[in-house]
Amino acid sequence: MIGSELRLQPRENLTPKGVTLNGVTLNGEFFISMGSTGMKKNIAVILSVMILAMGGFAQASAENAALEAEMKKFIGSIEKGDTAVFMSYISPDKGLTIMNTIDQGEEGNMDKPMLDSTLTHKELAADLKAKGELYRSIFKPSEDSPNFHDAFANREEKWMLVAGNKFQLIDAETGKPSNAFYVKWEKHGENWYVTEVGRLIS
Repeated sequence: MIGSELRLQPRENLTPKGVTLNGVTLNGEFFISMGSTGMKKNIAVILSVMILAMGGFAQASAENAALEAEMKKFIGSIEKGDTAVFMSYISPDKGLTIMNTIDQGEEGNMDKPMLDSTLTHKELAADLKAKGELYRSIFKPSEDSPNFHDAFANREEKWMLVAGNKFQLIDAETGKPSNAFYVKWEKHGENWYVTEVGRLIS
């Protein structure tokens, strides 16, 4: 390259020693020194883009892990009959929407899920306190047709986080996430809430 000199310098000659961005520190064993100022700027831009990408990936991974932990607690509250933990995941503003998924095909839910009910935080809390119909459906196994509890508690299949902060149950036959059972989450401030669930009815 005309007008440019390329050489590798040991780490002790690296200035600065490391770059920290979004809590990620990068240290190199070598530093590429170019005689061309323009080339140095190009390399600096490329490194900055790489650092930003790595920082964004790390942040997204951490947020996904946090949401997966919340999902585990939510499902656990149904299995353990813990109404307090369950209600802590219901948005005071949006409540909980329950959808019935129908007509499953090879590609998943072929039709738009049918609305079962939209429950406000207030009416859901009141029913659980009184151990009413909703309480029995959510926290007690059904003796006949599958209910809410049967759809989400003690499943052998795994829940997979997909796009849109949505968990879907892995289909045992295909090994792929199915639209038959899902849980949608929304983040309000620092808190995660379940705003919609879908379950297959027979």
